[in-house]
Amino acid sequence: MKKSKRNFMIVLVISLVVLSLTPVFGQGISKTIKAMFNSVTIFVEGKQVSTDNFVYDKTTYVPLKSISELTGFDVNWDDETRRIDLTIKNNNINNPEDNNKYNFKNTDGVHKILNYSPMQYEDDSYLMWNYMDIMFDAPTKNVVDVTKVVLLDNKGKRFDVICKPGSTDKNAFLVIPQEELELNTYYSVYIPKNSIEFENGDLYGEDIQMYFKTATNVLKGTIDSDEILLDEEIKIYNDNNFECIKSIIGKNEFYFTNLPDGVYSIIVNEKTYDNILVEANKVNEVTLMEAK
Repeated sequence: MKKSKRNFMIVLVISLVVLSLTPVFGQGISKTIKAMFNSVTIFVEGKQVSTDNFVYDKTTYVPLKSISELTGFDVNWDDETRRIDLTIKNNNINNPEDNNKYNFKNTDGVHKILNYSPMQYEDDSYLMWNYMDIMFDAPTKNVVDVTKVVLLDNKGKRFDVICKPGSTDKNAFLVIPQEELELNTYYSVYIPKNSIEFENGDLYGEDIQMYFKTATNVLKGTIDSDEILLDEEIKIYNDNNFECIKSIIGKNEFYFTNLPDGVYSIIVNEKTYDNILVEANKVNEVTLMEAK
């Protein structure tokens, strides 16, 4: 089973005591340790790589720089702050066409993945619907073995899921966690090849691996109105010159993420709603009552 790169990198950052980036990284480390080189063979995405590793206190350590770059990250060291930054080399991974290198091919030669949500890494839309969906070019029917669909957070916790076609569009294949996912957390979902069954009996013949991050906070709401406001513009703003504009979704619903905590006003359909409280690290929910 292939694991999320994000999960992999976070484990490395937490666990490494000795950082083998450049010689300057040794400055300021006062602890002397006894370690021995290890003969462990390391594979990245199924390919063997050559990098030194050693054992200390019954744990195998590898150079952060080497493994980071092999898994698609740039590593930058700030000597003044003693900070390490890992950044993704490819900034276009939100495009399904670019996902071959991330174990997410958009076709198995028979069927195509047209779209998916949440988008890779950068997207925070998961909490809008509380499920992941993969849009195919043909109606889906079932998952062969749901126990082989693996949803993990960046601490390695596994979540039980339900998989099924969309209720209104069977081209959409849904992965639904059976418990609430945490805010501000990276997740990965892995669906092995030949697991997704189409209505015509075909099986999707490629592995699917998605990575996404939930928002730091959320404002979910509905507008109590007799009017249908779908796709109408909605703007939220505060007294600190912060504003964000989205569109109404669903049944007069709206969804904002990563807002600074505080009190906001909302304008929609030429009506203003004041005193909307948004708290940090929380899914904030509100109903806007239209004056009768």
